[in-house]
Amino acid sequence: LLHEILFFKELKEILPEDTIFDLRGLLISRFGSNLRNKLSHGLAELGELAGVQSIYFWWLMLHLCCHSIIYRQYRGGAGQSGSTTESTSEETVSDDGEFSTGSTPTGESG
Repeated sequence: LLHEILFFKELKEILPEDTIFDLRGLLISRFGSNLRNKLSHGLAELGELAGVQSIYFWWLMLHLCCHSIIYRQYRGGAGQSGSTTESTSEETVSDDGEFSTGSTPTGESG
């Protein structure tokens, strides 16, 4: 199933080509790390779980998760008229890509 997902044509519309290549190499390629096979079948040794490939896979997943959160927040604030940021007590991303945390009242002066 993972093999099929990583070869969907539509995946290229969602993820960059380099990211798809990395995921294939890390997870399913016999000539790559093949982490999925090693982990799911209990073939990975303890040292491999803290190895470079596992750490890179962890970082890649974290990057994809954070990117999707920031993208959704950015797209949510882009359609507002008059203000460039949302007025919330959560993290926000302005129309120019600036990321901020905390309450940011819109349209009010000090």
